[in-house]
Amino acid sequence: MGDLQYRAGEVRDASLVDTLVTPETQKLFSVTNVVAVIEKAIFSVTVFDSSENIVGHACFYDYPNVQSIKTTSWEEWTAAVYEQDINPYNTLFLRFFVAIPELKDGIIKGILKVVFSALPELEYVAVPTLRGVGERDILENHLASVFLQANEQSSIHRSGPDDVVLWIATPTSVLGRFGVRKAAPEDYDDLVPIFDQQAEFLQKKFGEFFLYELIEAENDTCKSVVLEVEGKACGFFNVTKGIDTSTLNELFDLSAFNHLNDDEGQPSVLSIRLFAIDAEYDTQAIHFFPYAFDSFKDKNYCIITLPSNIPEFPLLQQMTRVLPRPNKSPDVELYVLHRFSLSPQISLRPLEDTDVGDVEQLLSPLPVHETIMADVSRVLSTGVDPDGCRVFADIVECMGSVAGIIVSRDAKADAMPIRAHFSIEEYILYSQYQSSEFFHLYHFVFNRLFQRHSRFVLRELLRKHRKSCIFYRLYPSLLEQKTSLSTSSITSLSSVVDQLVPVRPRPQPPYDVAILRNNVPSKRIRQQEEMYALTFTARKLVMEPKVTINSKIVIIGPSATALSCIEDLCFRSHLRFNNLIYVSEDGSWGDWDPVGPPQSHFTAYNHLYTASYMHRVALHINVSVMNGPVEELNREKQYFVLSDGTHVDYNTLVYTPDLQYIPHLDALQEDDPPEGVYSPTLQSQVDQICDMIRTTCIPEQNSIVVYGASPDAFAAVTSLLELGVQPVRIVFVVPPNSTAEGSDIKASLGHQEAVELVQRTISKCGVRIHSSCVLENYISDMMNQLVAVKFRDSDGSKTYEVRCRLCMNYSVRTINKRHFLPLVESCLVFNQRLIIDNTFRTNDPNIFSAGAFARYSSKYYAIGHDHCVYRPEEAGRILATVLCQELDPLEKSEPPDNMELPVFKDPQICYSLLPDNLHFFHAQIPNGPQHNEQFLKGHMATSWQVNMTEMITGGLDASLLPEVALAKDEDNAHLFVMRLDEFGIVCEVICICKRDINVFVFERLIGLHEQYLNSAISRYNQGLIGDFFKFFREPWAVALFNDRFRRFLQELTSLIRDNPGAEHEEIENLILKLSRLNIKRLQIKDETKVEDIKVEEETTLQELKFTVNNTITQKLVKDRLMDFLTFNSYHLPMYARPGSW
Repeated sequence: MGDLQYRAGEVRDASLVDTLVTPETQKLFSVTNVVAVIEKAIFSVTVFDSSENIVGHACFYDYPNVQSIKTTSWEEWTAAVYEQDINPYNTLFLRFFVAIPELKDGIIKGILKVVFSALPELEYVAVPTLRGVGERDILENHLASVFLQANEQSSIHRSGPDDVVLWIATPTSVLGRFGVRKAAPEDYDDLVPIFDQQAEFLQKKFGEFFLYELIEAENDTCKSVVLEVEGKACGFFNVTKGIDTSTLNELFDLSAFNHLNDDEGQPSVLSIRLFAIDAEYDTQAIHFFPYAFDSFKDKNYCIITLPSNIPEFPLLQQMTRVLPRPNKSPDVELYVLHRFSLSPQISLRPLEDTDVGDVEQLLSPLPVHETIMADVSRVLSTGVDPDGCRVFADIVECMGSVAGIIVSRDAKADAMPIRAHFSIEEYILYSQYQSSEFFHLYHFVFNRLFQRHSRFVLRELLRKHRKSCIFYRLYPSLLEQKTSLSTSSITSLSSVVDQLVPVRPRPQPPYDVAILRNNVPSKRIRQQEEMYALTFTARKLVMEPKVTINSKIVIIGPSATALSCIEDLCFRSHLRFNNLIYVSEDGSWGDWDPVGPPQSHFTAYNHLYTASYMHRVALHINVSVMNGPVEELNREKQYFVLSDGTHVDYNTLVYTPDLQYIPHLDALQEDDPPEGVYSPTLQSQVDQICDMIRTTCIPEQNSIVVYGASPDAFAAVTSLLELGVQPVRIVFVVPPNSTAEGSDIKASLGHQEAVELVQRTISKCGVRIHSSCVLENYISDMMNQLVAVKFRDSDGSKTYEVRCRLCMNYSVRTINKRHFLPLVESCLVFNQRLIIDNTFRTNDPNIFSAGAFARYSSKYYAIGHDHCVYRPEEAGRILATVLCQELDPLEKSEPPDNMELPVFKDPQICYSLLPDNLHFFHAQIPNGPQHNEQFLKGHMATSWQVNMTEMITGGLDASLLPEVALAKDEDNAHLFVMRLDEFGIVCEVICICKRDINVFVFERLIGLHEQYLNSAISRYNQGLIGDFFKFFREPWAVALFNDRFRRFLQELTSLIRDNPGAEHEEIENLILKLSRLNIKRLQIKDETKVEDIKVEEETTLQELKFTVNNTITQKLVKDRLMDFLTFNSYHLPMYARPGSW
């Protein structure tokens, strides 16, 4: 079998684990559903051999699986029956164990070693059995080598087979006997190998040290301690007292820790000077602290300071990280632990009337104490809200005193709507849960001295209420509005929020109720009534510690790439970033809002970070935001300076500002334009213009000039009209070649039909339009105020002036000079863009870049691969993956091939509001060539624009679709353009329609074959599609827009490819042949030969259809389709399924 490996158990192991179940297993554990047991285990371990075959598995619960014992109060039974102190804090129960027979003894010992190592507070693992048959069951399952019968109290006399006997295993049985004692010189030989192995790491943490001198130099102010395992020193711990706490109090907020003083105001703190431990026992470091505090009985706190770039190790996970004071940026991290937090005397119980005084005292410092006390009163009076929802309140007791209060509510009615709107199934197998197992966390107030127990408190909360999952909702928008609902949602979650995982929001498919009628989900499924972000935990997650990363990661924006990178980092559920900083030039943070005031949609946007989306991800709770552009960059000392003089240190710097419109007429951006000329890109610039328009009286003979042909220019005109500017006062000037297709999706509307339709709409509103004009000069007065703008025709034959006090120039979108100067001055390689390698690194290994601001080094021969041709969110996600490979110790870093570049697949998008209640949407595949790839084996990829199929409905030309009345009605102007490549794949979509249609869903058409669109090409050519908006609102199309449809298609591909019974090779060969014929036909000009190839294509296609329909492949596809429809039936009730009629 070779060496055995251990990892966390997962539900996907269930099918193989089930094969290891024996009759003896069933007699002891009575498991009928292996999937459910694994899914709801507090802790589970899977064992596999060198060939990756599963050879063992165990699940652990926090209550005994005995019907006669209550899961919520089993500790009362153990206290009354057994001599050992077996309680919820120090005990887990072995709920399930299987292994191959020949290795059972070794596997159970290995599993218990993993459990006791991962959970150092654990003293017992217990197995309940029936008296009389328990010993036999223990022996038959090979547990007798580590499990012994617990000692019953002498006053207890029981008999009969129904009595329960408890068998327990202790850490000593698998880890050996260990203890903590004073260090001695003879320990030096045992400790040297540990220190030698960690020498470089220890020197970074603690600086220069001399181990032998520390051991010998012990006195009343300094103590050295060792962890001893079976007589051998395996860890070293040196602490000292007499620490000056004044500097620490200046840099860190230590108010929750009494500023590290005792009750009389004197310093009461120990400091860890040196710590090292054998990696095999590193989780047992918590045992050093009791000895240290016993050695200094007058000290209450123990601290450790470390450089911020040092990864967090198990000792720190038992301590509490102290936050820096506002506007302070210390170069170290501070962790603290109070001696009382070592006490295992912690429990959870229901709130009682006698607790009110203690609760009021606990809550008095909080600004929301009145809100929480109102919930406390409701619990003590009726226990239900006015709407009938049950309310619970629990007291956290530590050492017999009230240390916290938790308020929660039943979530039975909200479980399914939350499932529909958030991706909770990334964490749990929803089918294994009842709706009654979910509940909402509203308030969690907990003394920070005991913060290390937060995970245990959450675990107890679930057990006491017989729940499996906890939701916590964050209402950022409602908090700003200070509504009554928001006040009931405010909590003091600082001590527990780190133990919850963020849940991504899910986009919803469109539902046309008029067409679908009763075949639509309920309103709560279709619409999220209130915008909130969701955090979550479950039984299977609550005991998983997060990997804490203290490195200072500074991401400079503003850009969608920066926000995407931040989002990806924040939504990695196993990671916690303590020093994540976002630098935005004006502090903007996803303010774009299509239904907000004019300034909120003054520009177009090419990403998903709208105001509503930002409310649903709540990134601001994990990120510090700083304002201002970078003025100076010091790479050697790793800091930069903002325009207000603020110094910001970094360990990792990510430079990702977006392209900006510039008002300058010279390429070098040296000649500043006069006052009144703007190229608003930042939200602060937009706000300034809107305030000026509202408050400043512009003379009647003057106009407001908007110059450009980009969606931003059209959005600006729309917002000006919404601000109340008279249409005749707006002059819209369009530069020549405005419809030329470029790599930047924001460069134009992308189609001549769209340009003509939008210009007609603007003209109908009364706005003056001048086409094919070039901005030549700005004219200003003596005060450098703009008075006119000079234009010329594209051929230069005519010039004219437009008198104006305000001009918005949207003609050039490029890198702002202010952004690249600090980089060039610090000797970063810059050639039109910041130069990066294929891991997004610049020539400084600590500085990264991505998005439109970056381009690959010329050594990659990646012409056309600038990131501006790709979706900024995708660039940010890939960048975050690269950063995690550097920072996450659990991430397997696999360096890419020397010349291999990341592959980008997501479509670019652009959205803009238009006058007359219209909106514009444009989505297309990335325009860049596929580097180091060929679309088909043996053929060079061709650009999708070369042999393109274009289908249009609506527009200005009524002859296109004479049967469509909407196209003739100017009040219902609309346009839908869909372009497909030579293989029938949707590559581009352009939409213009009324704002009550959700156009964002059409992005999901990109990359689909037209056959998935109900044979769209054939139907369009037959004249059966008169309006694509109506076509895609039909019932058959709803599944296309489900957020899991793409994953379903990928699963189908993998299912067919990996299934040995499917004739996938024959199918792939036919598909390859069909594709080659397609390319060959497109390359031949002889019409006779083209017709011959078409005949061969049709023959091959029929052969392919026959092969698919007459093999196991068809059954696989149908079965998986039914699974998809059944699993997503709450979103897709309009599809018939077996058993649904």
